[in-house]
Amino acid sequence: METNVLERLSVEILLGITKEKSKYAPLTAELSASWDKMVEEIKEIKAMGYTVDIVSEIPEVEIPKVVE
Repeated sequence: METNVLERLSVEILLGITKEKSKYAPLTAELSASWDKMVEEIKEIKAMGYTVDIVSEIPEVEIPKVVE
């Protein structure tokens, strides 16, 4: 998965956007798994007393098409 996609997901998570309202909705299985993992990692970082900063620019990336 491309770094800019992960950056975009992290920004959405930090802003409190839900999976259903994500720019990538509906999320592929891979994106959904990455989303869940990032949510847990962010919780762990905050539990240790650290902060997670939002990148200064939200990357514009091509949204992958869901093939059914």
